Amino acid sequence: MAGWDEGQVFFSDQRYTAEIDSDSPAVGHIAERRFAEFLRTFRSEDDAFVYRDQLLRNKNRLRIKLEHLRAFDDELGDLLVQKPAEYLALLEMAASTVLLSLQAATDEGEAPVQQEVQVFLYSETPFGPKTLRELSSEHVSRLVTISGIVTAAGKPR
Repeated sequence: MAGWDEGQVFFSDQRYTAEIDSDSPAVGHIAERRFAEFLRTFRSEDDAFVYRDQLLRNKNRLRIKLEHLRAFDDELGDLLVQKPAEYLALLEMAASTVLLSLQAATDEGEAPVQQEVQVFLYSETPFGPKTLRELSSEHVSRLVTISGIVTAAGKPR
């Protein structure tokens, strides 16, 4: 049993970095707060609250136009495109939180129950590769739009 207490250092990455600005959406909880602010305050050209009203109508799903998000905060939109696995989950949590805050208490005085909201992203302007043949390894784990119709699918080789 010699050497069992040798001085080894163990650590875990808590994603606290000194070089990231404290107001940057690259930090998870700040991105979630900015997503919630976007969902609560974004207005269309006719001065209607687009996503707030949509959440109240469809409590379990939300369609978000990527151009609207980029108009609100371009950096947040870019982070969602570059790291959709991380930031789409934060957007869904923010949507669920906003929905909970918008719902009034029931007639019996019970508080509303938090429910999951599925977010669907769409864009009118294409980005990423133009065709499926141009899709490469640099596009893996990123959000891309490709127009076309899938006629068949097979297992990758």
